[in-house]
Amino acid sequence: MLMMHSFSQSGDEGGSLKATITGLKTAEGKVAILLCDENGTEVGQYWLFVESLEVVLDVPDLENGQYAIKFFHDINNNGKMDQNILGIPTEDFGFSNDAKIYFGMPALEKMLFEVAGQTEIQMKAKRF
Repeated sequence: MLMMHSFSQSGDEGGSLKATITGLKTAEGKVAILLCDENGTEVGQYWLFVESLEVVLDVPDLENGQYAIKFFHDINNNGKMDQNILGIPTEDFGFSNDAKIYFGMPALEKMLFEVAGQTEIQMKAKRF
């Protein structure tokens, strides 16, 4: 799997993150992933090429702490999450902890997970 990423965070207390996203609709395009800290501040943005119905993000040297992930599957490689005329996403998307949406994005607290040492999480792509 080919991965492109950017990441900048330093610290002495190191951990790592392996985040698996399953349930993608098709094996084309890229998955855009945004990694945020406990305050909602972006700490990494990643674009993973999709070659199967799941992708895996590996983030080595990540400070221990609380993080949240938001992602979408950019099937047509246009760099944005496509929506219909009502603003409803037409491409797969999701959040850490498989946080549920109701009338907008889930609260940050619902997406937070703990990185302590080597941490693995799974998320399932959602679609309307």
